[in-house]
Amino acid sequence: QAASFPSKSIAQLPAEIVAALGNTFLSALPAKTFGALTTAQLAAITVDQAPAITAAQIGALTSAKVAALTSDDIGALSIPAIAGFNKANMAGLTLSNLTGDGQLAALKPAQFGYLSTTSIAAIDSTGASLLTSQAMAALTSAQVHAIASASLIAIDPMSIPGLTAKNILGLDSTQIALLTSDQAAALTAVQAKALTSTQVASLTSDDVVALLPAALKAITTAAAPSLKAAAFASMSADQIAVLTPAQMAVLTTTAAGQLPSFGADQAAA
Repeated sequence: QAASFPSKSIAQLPAEIVAALGNTFLSALPAKTFGALTTAQLAAITVDQAPAITAAQIGALTSAKVAALTSDDIGALSIPAIAGFNKANMAGLTLSNLTGDGQLAALKPAQFGYLSTTSIAAIDSTGASLLTSQAMAALTSAQVHAIASASLIAIDPMSIPGLTAKNILGLDSTQIALLTSDQAAALTAVQAKALTSTQVASLTSDDVVALLPAALKAITTAAAPSLKAAAFASMSADQIAVLTPAQMAVLTTTAAGQLPSFGADQAAA
Protein backbone atom coordinates (compact mmCIF):
# COMPACT_ATOMS: atom_id res chain seq x y z
CA GLN A 1 0.00 0.00 0.00
CA ALA A 2 1.41 3.39 -1.04
CA ALA A 3 0.09 5.18 2.04
CA SER A 4 2.14 2.97 4.35
CA PHE A 5 5.28 2.75 2.23
CA PRO A 6 8.22 3.76 4.50
CA SER A 7 9.92 6.99 3.45
CA LYS A 8 13.29 5.51 4.45
CA SER A 9 12.77 2.58 2.12
CA ILE A 10 11.64 4.38 -1.02
CA ALA A 11 15.05 5.92 -1.54
CA GLN A 12 16.44 2.40 -1.91
CA LEU A 13 14.30 1.57 -4.93
CA PRO A 14 16.15 1.46 -8.26
CA ALA A 15 15.24 4.38 -10.51
CA GLU A 16 13.78 2.02 -13.10
CA ILE A 17 11.35 0.68 -10.50
CA VAL A 18 10.20 4.22 -9.66
CA ALA A 19 9.65 4.83 -13.36
CA ALA A 20 7.41 1.78 -13.45
CA LEU A 21 5.16 2.74 -10.54
CA GLY A 22 1.52 3.13 -11.45
CA ASN A 23 -0.07 6.57 -11.27
CA THR A 24 -2.56 5.53 -8.62
CA PHE A 25 0.24 4.25 -6.40
CA LEU A 26 2.40 7.30 -7.07
CA SER A 27 -0.29 9.85 -6.24
CA ALA A 28 -1.14 7.97 -3.04
CA LEU A 29 2.38 8.25 -1.65
CA PRO A 30 2.43 10.53 1.42
CA ALA A 31 4.17 13.86 0.82
CA LYS A 32 6.98 12.92 3.20
CA THR A 33 7.60 9.66 1.35
CA PHE A 34 7.55 11.36 -2.05
CA GLY A 35 9.94 13.98 -0.72
CA ALA A 36 12.38 11.23 0.22
CA LEU A 37 12.88 10.25 -3.43
CA THR A 38 16.40 10.94 -4.63
CA THR A 39 17.21 13.28 -7.50
CA ALA A 40 18.05 10.25 -9.65
CA GLN A 41 14.66 8.69 -8.90
CA LEU A 42 12.83 11.93 -9.62
CA ALA A 43 14.67 12.33 -12.90
CA ALA A 44 13.43 8.86 -13.86
CA ILE A 45 9.76 9.76 -13.42
CA THR A 46 8.10 9.66 -16.82
CA VAL A 47 5.92 12.24 -18.50
CA ASP A 48 3.01 9.81 -18.14
CA GLN A 49 3.51 9.66 -14.38
CA ALA A 50 3.94 13.41 -13.86
CA PRO A 51 0.21 14.28 -13.96
CA ALA A 52 -0.29 12.03 -10.92
CA ILE A 53 2.02 14.12 -8.73
CA THR A 54 0.06 16.12 -6.16
CA ALA A 55 0.56 19.62 -4.78
CA ALA A 56 1.47 18.21 -1.37
CA GLN A 57 4.14 16.03 -2.96
CA ILE A 58 5.60 18.98 -4.88
CA GLY A 59 5.64 20.93 -1.65
CA ALA A 60 7.75 18.25 0.00
CA LEU A 61 10.58 18.59 -2.51
CA THR A 62 13.70 20.68 -2.06
CA SER A 63 14.78 23.09 -4.79
CA ALA A 64 17.44 20.59 -5.89
CA LYS A 65 14.82 17.88 -6.23
CA VAL A 66 12.47 20.18 -8.17
CA ALA A 67 15.36 20.87 -10.53
CA ALA A 68 15.81 17.11 -10.98
CA LEU A 69 12.39 16.75 -12.60
CA THR A 70 12.70 16.87 -16.37
CA SER A 71 11.31 19.79 -18.34
CA ASP A 72 8.74 17.45 -19.90
CA ASP A 73 7.64 16.29 -16.45
CA ILE A 74 7.21 19.88 -15.22
CA GLY A 75 5.15 20.67 -18.30
CA ALA A 76 2.95 17.65 -17.62
CA LEU A 77 2.10 18.56 -14.01
CA SER A 78 -1.56 19.12 -13.27
CA ILE A 79 -2.81 22.64 -12.58
CA PRO A 80 -3.56 21.79 -8.90
CA ALA A 81 0.02 20.53 -8.49
CA ILE A 82 1.41 23.95 -9.42
CA ALA A 83 0.19 25.28 -6.08
CA GLY A 84 2.73 23.02 -4.36
CA PHE A 85 5.73 25.12 -5.34
CA ASN A 86 6.80 27.16 -2.34
CA LYS A 87 9.46 29.47 -0.97
CA ALA A 88 11.73 26.56 -0.11
CA ASN A 89 11.77 24.96 -3.56
CA MET A 90 10.72 27.59 -6.11
CA ALA A 91 14.35 28.40 -6.91
CA GLY A 92 14.65 24.96 -8.49
CA LEU A 93 11.90 25.68 -11.00
CA THR A 94 12.79 26.85 -14.49
CA LEU A 95 9.81 28.97 -15.43
CA SER A 96 10.11 28.22 -19.14
CA ASN A 97 9.33 24.57 -18.34
CA LEU A 98 5.78 25.48 -17.37
CA THR A 99 4.56 24.77 -20.88
CA GLY A 100 1.29 23.06 -20.00
CA ASP A 101 -1.98 24.85 -20.70
CA GLY A 102 -2.74 27.23 -17.86
CA GLN A 103 0.32 26.32 -15.77
CA LEU A 104 1.96 29.73 -15.83
CA ALA A 105 -1.32 31.49 -15.17
CA ALA A 106 -1.88 29.16 -12.21
CA LEU A 107 1.09 30.57 -10.31
CA LYS A 108 -0.02 32.64 -7.34
CA PRO A 109 1.41 36.16 -6.84
CA ALA A 110 3.52 35.02 -3.88
CA GLN A 111 5.06 32.25 -5.97
CA PHE A 112 6.46 34.78 -8.44
CA GLY A 113 8.19 36.39 -5.48
CA TYR A 114 9.93 33.10 -4.72
CA LEU A 115 11.44 32.72 -8.19
CA SER A 116 15.17 33.11 -8.69
CA THR A 117 16.36 36.11 -10.67
CA THR A 118 17.47 33.67 -13.36
CA SER A 119 13.90 32.40 -13.71
CA ILE A 120 12.55 35.96 -13.71
CA ALA A 121 14.97 36.86 -16.49
CA ALA A 122 13.64 33.92 -18.50
CA ILE A 123 10.04 35.18 -18.41
CA ASP A 124 9.00 35.88 -21.98
CA SER A 125 6.48 38.48 -23.13
CA THR A 126 3.62 35.99 -22.77
CA GLY A 127 4.58 35.25 -19.19
CA ALA A 128 5.09 38.93 -18.41
CA SER A 129 1.61 39.73 -19.66
CA LEU A 130 0.26 37.41 -16.96
CA LEU A 131 1.94 39.31 -14.12
CA THR A 132 -0.78 40.86 -11.99
CA SER A 133 -0.37 43.89 -9.75
CA GLN A 134 -0.24 41.47 -6.80
CA ALA A 135 2.58 39.54 -8.47
CA MET A 136 4.48 42.76 -9.14
CA ALA A 137 4.16 43.67 -5.48
CA ALA A 138 5.62 40.30 -4.47
CA LEU A 139 8.84 40.83 -6.43
CA THR A 140 12.05 42.07 -4.87
CA SER A 141 14.01 44.94 -6.40
CA ALA A 142 16.55 42.38 -7.66
CA GLN A 143 13.79 40.44 -9.40
CA VAL A 144 12.38 43.60 -10.96
CA HIS A 145 15.86 44.42 -12.21
CA ALA A 146 16.06 40.95 -13.78
CA ILE A 147 12.98 41.42 -16.00
CA ALA A 148 14.10 41.36 -19.62
CA SER A 149 13.48 44.44 -21.74
CA ALA A 150 11.14 42.72 -24.19
CA SER A 151 9.16 41.30 -21.30
CA LEU A 152 8.96 44.57 -19.39
CA ILE A 153 7.02 46.35 -22.11
CA ALA A 154 4.59 43.41 -22.26
CA ILE A 155 3.45 43.95 -18.66
CA ASP A 156 -0.13 45.14 -18.51
CA PRO A 157 -0.23 48.84 -17.50
CA MET A 158 -2.88 47.91 -14.97
CA SER A 159 -0.26 45.81 -13.19
CA ILE A 160 2.30 48.62 -12.93
CA PRO A 161 0.73 50.15 -9.79
CA GLY A 162 1.61 46.91 -8.01
CA LEU A 163 5.27 47.91 -7.93
CA THR A 164 6.18 49.12 -4.47
CA ALA A 165 8.20 52.18 -3.53
CA LYS A 166 11.01 49.76 -2.68
CA ASN A 167 11.06 47.35 -5.61
CA ILE A 168 10.56 50.03 -8.27
CA LEU A 169 14.12 51.08 -7.45
CA GLY A 170 15.20 47.86 -9.17
CA LEU A 171 14.37 49.34 -12.57
CA ASP A 172 17.56 50.56 -14.20
CA SER A 173 17.95 53.36 -16.73
CA THR A 174 17.43 51.08 -19.70
CA GLN A 175 14.26 49.60 -18.24
CA ILE A 176 12.83 53.01 -17.31
CA ALA A 177 13.49 54.30 -20.81
CA LEU A 178 11.59 51.36 -22.28
CA LEU A 179 8.40 51.96 -20.33
CA THR A 180 5.50 52.63 -22.66
CA SER A 181 3.43 55.78 -22.31
CA ASP A 182 0.54 53.68 -21.01
CA GLN A 183 2.80 52.15 -18.37
CA ALA A 184 4.12 55.58 -17.39
CA ALA A 185 0.57 56.85 -17.09
CA ALA A 186 -0.10 54.06 -14.61
CA LEU A 187 2.65 55.15 -12.22
CA THR A 188 1.27 56.23 -8.86
CA ALA A 189 2.29 59.22 -6.76
CA VAL A 190 3.95 56.85 -4.26
CA GLN A 191 6.02 55.29 -7.03
CA ALA A 192 6.93 58.63 -8.60
CA LYS A 193 8.10 59.95 -5.24
CA ALA A 194 10.42 56.95 -4.89
CA LEU A 195 12.12 57.49 -8.27
CA THR A 196 15.75 58.55 -8.15
CA SER A 197 17.17 61.37 -10.24
CA THR A 198 18.82 58.76 -12.49
CA GLN A 199 15.49 57.03 -13.06
CA VAL A 200 13.67 60.32 -13.71
CA ALA A 201 16.35 61.31 -16.20
CA SER A 202 15.66 58.06 -18.05
CA LEU A 203 11.97 58.76 -18.54
CA THR A 204 11.35 59.70 -22.16
CA SER A 205 9.62 62.97 -22.96
CA ASP A 206 6.54 61.03 -24.01
CA ASP A 207 6.51 59.23 -20.67
CA VAL A 208 6.83 62.46 -18.71
CA VAL A 209 3.90 63.91 -20.62
CA ALA A 210 1.94 60.73 -19.89
CA LEU A 211 2.40 61.00 -16.12
CA LEU A 212 -0.73 61.72 -14.14
CA PRO A 213 -0.64 65.14 -12.48
CA ALA A 214 -0.51 63.51 -9.04
CA ALA A 215 2.54 61.48 -10.05
CA LEU A 216 4.29 64.49 -11.56
CA LYS A 217 3.66 66.52 -8.43
CA ALA A 218 5.13 63.73 -6.28
CA ILE A 219 8.53 63.75 -7.97
CA THR A 220 11.01 64.99 -5.39
CA THR A 221 12.96 68.21 -5.72
CA ALA A 222 16.10 66.07 -5.80
CA ALA A 223 14.87 64.28 -8.92
CA ALA A 224 12.88 67.05 -10.64
CA PRO A 225 15.93 68.70 -12.26
CA SER A 226 16.43 65.49 -14.23
CA LEU A 227 13.10 65.74 -16.04
CA LYS A 228 13.52 65.96 -19.80
CA ALA A 229 13.35 69.65 -20.75
CA ALA A 230 11.64 68.87 -24.05
CA ALA A 231 8.71 67.32 -22.20
CA PHE A 232 7.63 70.59 -20.63
CA ALA A 233 6.50 72.08 -23.94
CA SER A 234 3.91 69.33 -24.29
CA MET A 235 2.64 69.20 -20.72
CA SER A 236 -1.08 69.46 -20.19
CA ALA A 237 -2.63 72.34 -18.30
CA ASP A 238 -3.42 69.95 -15.46
CA GLN A 239 0.22 68.91 -15.21
CA ILE A 240 1.50 72.48 -15.28
CA ALA A 241 -1.00 73.43 -12.62
CA VAL A 242 0.33 70.89 -10.13
CA LEU A 243 4.00 71.79 -10.43
CA THR A 244 4.96 73.04 -6.99
CA PRO A 245 7.00 76.15 -6.29
CA ALA A 246 9.69 73.89 -4.89
CA GLN A 247 9.83 71.89 -8.11
CA MET A 248 9.86 75.04 -10.25
CA ALA A 249 12.71 76.40 -8.18
CA VAL A 250 14.96 73.47 -9.05
CA LEU A 251 14.07 73.11 -12.73
CA THR A 252 16.83 73.85 -15.18
CA THR A 253 16.51 77.11 -17.08
CA THR A 254 16.05 75.12 -20.28
CA ALA A 255 13.22 73.07 -18.78
CA ALA A 256 11.40 76.07 -17.30
CA GLY A 257 11.72 77.89 -20.60
CA GLN A 258 9.82 75.13 -22.35
CA LEU A 259 6.69 75.73 -20.28
CA PRO A 260 4.05 77.40 -22.44
CA SER A 261 2.49 78.97 -19.35
CA PHE A 262 2.23 78.49 -15.62
CA GLY A 263 0.05 79.76 -12.84
CA ALA A 264 0.64 82.20 -10.04
CA ASP A 265 1.82 79.55 -7.63
CA GLN A 266 4.46 78.41 -10.09
CA ALA A 267 5.45 81.96 -11.01
CA ALA A 268 5.98 82.76 -7.35
CA ALA A 269 8.86 80.30 -7.33
